[in-house]
Amino acid sequence: MHLRRARGLLRRQRTQATEQGMALLVAVLIGVVLIGAASALLAVQLLTRRSGTSASNRDLAEAAALSGLSRIEAQLNQSSGRYLWELPGSAWPEATNAGGSVIRPLLSQPCGFSPIDAAALAVLQGGPIGAVRTDAGGTIGNRYALRSYARSGSDWVLTVEGITARSGGNGVVLARRLVSRRFEVSSLGVARNGSWDDWAVLAGREMELGGSQILNSAGNGSGPGKVQLLLEDTTANRSGFANASSCDSGSLLARVGSTSANLQDRLWATVGQTMPGAGWFDSNVVVDKSSTTGSERVWQCDDSQSPPCNFSDVTVSGSTIRMAQSKLCTGNSANRPCQIWIQTLKLRTRTLLIETQARPVILKLSSYRGSIDLAESGKICAVNLSSSVCLETTPERLVILGTAADTASSCNDSTSLDQSYVTVTGNSLPAALVVLPDGTFRLSGAATLRGLVWAKRICASAGLSLRTQVNTEPVIQRASSTWAFPATATAGRSLLRARSTSTDPFQPWP
Repeated sequence: MHLRRARGLLRRQRTQATEQGMALLVAVLIGVVLIGAASALLAVQLLTRRSGTSASNRDLAEAAALSGLSRIEAQLNQSSGRYLWELPGSAWPEATNAGGSVIRPLLSQPCGFSPIDAAALAVLQGGPIGAVRTDAGGTIGNRYALRSYARSGSDWVLTVEGITARSGGNGVVLARRLVSRRFEVSSLGVARNGSWDDWAVLAGREMELGGSQILNSAGNGSGPGKVQLLLEDTTANRSGFANASSCDSGSLLARVGSTSANLQDRLWATVGQTMPGAGWFDSNVVVDKSSTTGSERVWQCDDSQSPPCNFSDVTVSGSTIRMAQSKLCTGNSANRPCQIWIQTLKLRTRTLLIETQARPVILKLSSYRGSIDLAESGKICAVNLSSSVCLETTPERLVILGTAADTASSCNDSTSLDQSYVTVTGNSLPAALVVLPDGTFRLSGAATLRGLVWAKRICASAGLSLRTQVNTEPVIQRASSTWAFPATATAGRSLLRARSTSTDPFQPWP
């Protein structure tokens, strides 16, 4: 009996030991599992934090890139620096060169160059955005840098890098991002900041201006307006503006064959720009037609002949020939501008009166030997209905327009000036807008005109006295109001405009 009790007690002790061992093993296993879980959770948290920090750094770099792009764009659109839109980014550092030996030949308006200061240049090249965060490793900051600015097709592409780094942005780089933006760069047009003086009242590709002057309404002082020399886009023309002296008054006066002190501060050279104006006048017109056949009429008038004109819808009385409103552009109930085709107008002793009271009139030279010759005592002037008093207060209502090309090679090539030309002398054309993008405007003697002259060739060595005001109002302002000149007009000293066309997604630094 005692033996059986001992054996039972031994079995119970063995069972308890086994159970205790199993409990200890389970406890150890649970501890291992808990430690593993805690380690995994810690690893996930560390990874998440690292990933979050990395994402935050990328976001900061993207923000820096976008901020830098906006700063550069704003600097380029400053009125004193708009010429920079025409230049590749590699040329900008040269802008501090006072002589402009690199910049000027690259510009369409080389005399518009003005060196940018160090502060503006720093904005263009890049700089710090500021400290944005501080952690155990120190201060983290942003900066941006211009990476490229170059032409791509018809657009310009501006690419900026954003950088996130320690020590306020100048230490160890934590993230880089790129952003690009495409711009359509075009003319903003002639500057209209409260003044019409930047508009060209004389514009030509070749000019011999002699003692010509731009006068006020009374003819006894300077009037508003510029003289625009339009140069072809050639290497020779561009290299002619290699330094600042090419834009001084003496050099520019020599280019337009002028000896007039009145013009020395008015000259504005452009390279590669088109002639202003032809399409601004004939887009909403009624063309003069025969009232019987309905076909367009091409007029020829010579006051040495009888009858003086090839159509009978004129009234000849003594020394005048009248083109009455009721006989021209008939059926024009809306009083839109009336366009009259002219092959030749040759007046020696008579005055052609054109009624412009109800609607403006365009005398458009035909493509075949179109010309107006007032070389002696002939005259053309706008008048009110039934009046014989020449109007000088409405030059914008009489336009002489010629779009055909002449055959002359220079102002001295008189034998070839046989088409697309207008010749005046004295007061033979009191008031008008003369627009001959491929033709010649020439003087046979000193002349006066209230209005403007835009022509391929202006041969005025005899001296043109151009009055550019009606009372105190600039003629160009009246012309723009009447003919709705486009906002992008480049007839004179103009500014550039850059319009964003797209922004590329952010990219990692390659």
